[in-house]
Amino acid sequence: MGNNVFNSLQTSIISSGESNTLILTRKLNFINEMCMKLRLFFGLCSLIFLNETHARELFILGQPDLFSCENMQENLKPLLVQNPKKNFVFYVHGRGEHPKKALDYLPKFQSEYNVITMMFTWDSWINWYTRPVENALSVAPRLITCLEEFQRFKNQNRALLKNRLSYFILHSMGNIILKEILENYPTMQLDQKLFNSVILNAADVPSKNHNDWLEKLDLAPQVYVTLNDDDIVLAASTFIDFSSEGTRRLGTRFEDPVRWDLDAPVKFYYLDFDRLSFFGHRHFFTNESSRERYVTRVYRHMLTRPTEDFPVKYKVSSQYPNHLIFYTDLQ
Repeated sequence: MGNNVFNSLQTSIISSGESNTLILTRKLNFINEMCMKLRLFFGLCSLIFLNETHARELFILGQPDLFSCENMQENLKPLLVQNPKKNFVFYVHGRGEHPKKALDYLPKFQSEYNVITMMFTWDSWINWYTRPVENALSVAPRLITCLEEFQRFKNQNRALLKNRLSYFILHSMGNIILKEILENYPTMQLDQKLFNSVILNAADVPSKNHNDWLEKLDLAPQVYVTLNDDDIVLAASTFIDFSSEGTRRLGTRFEDPVRWDLDAPVKFYYLDFDRLSFFGHRHFFTNESSRERYVTRVYRHMLTRPTEDFPVKYKVSSQYPNHLIFYTDLQ
């Protein structure tokens, strides 16, 4: 049909003389120009739509949609107002089909520890045998933006946060984003007391030389790193990682720790769950019928009474006073 129309136009041009040819040529040029502008318009609309889609990275349980860091004020404030006696957790998830996966565990997490949660989401799933490392690295600037927006939110809503504790928890591959920020974004300017504590849970990053970047973390006066040598997920992660970073994970091995400094504004603690956890990875959920329930008690303590001593027995490493090795009388 398109060819027939074009042939008809050609016939009209030939039969109508030079003046008609000029008029038709101008009309065709005008139509082509309009088509180009329309394509450009719809292309720009697509880019704007994609940017808006990728900018929606925050998730709050019970809300129908993701929202952007820049819209934190209108989304987080009602949640805090409705839950005046609950502590707050800013959570960065690990590998998996999020935010859908969060619907399976966030309700239990919030109920178990009596907290409200805002989760930073990222494209964390490719397939079961691939680690989406590049995806994690690419969202580092957006996580920085979210932290900056939370700082702004905190300054504007001091009364809402005055009598509640705030925590920053990064789980598994979520710690890749933190590592990227601390290694490659040194100019990040954030309040050193933005959170009460930061928890690196089952960190899926290399343990070797991690002190080089972790010691730069100053978002809270206390930083906790969980350890479990039998973590089956991190063992698998090491196996499928064919990069130069395919080494033992920080969440499994105590090595190259940030040195203990009693006078430092930030204290780093390594919480060793080797004797409490079996193959556990998501340490804030454990089996209540086994010794793993003591890990839950440690977490409950961190998220409610961080200034007191731990309610579970532990011994301090003779060489490193910030290496706490937990155990029970059952052993």
